[in-house]
Amino acid sequence: MQFSTPITGYDVEDIVEELCRIIYLADFVVRSPKYTKQSGKAKEAADFLVPFNNTLLAFQVKSKKEIKPATEKKEIDFQRINVKIEEGVKQLNTIKRALNANHLLELSNVAGIRIPFKKGSLKF
Repeated sequence: MQFSTPITGYDVEDIVEELCRIIYLADFVVRSPKYTKQSGKAKEAADFLVPFNNTLLAFQVKSKKEIKPATEKKEIDFQRINVKIEEGVKQLNTIKRALNANHLLELSNVAGIRIPFKKGSLKF
């Protein structure tokens, strides 16, 4: 895939959303589901959720522009990449907290269609 302008994190999310829509059916893809914490602050649970039977797939997309091939990278380059990966993993914990606090009781796809979802059957 070639881009004429620099690719952004949102561009990557668009690509991942399209892949999820193709693989999992568009009706089951929930992009950027929001919830409100008890403090009143709005938070994003994940970049994408795909509820499927008693499984909830959660996607947290991270992007980092890399110019050098892996063979030319130094240890510090790999450490920076690792930081991005760790950020994504930490953000996935947000979905667990939101579910455990019953903040995500209803999911809707992009068309506004409510998707059947039962938190009680999920395993982490």
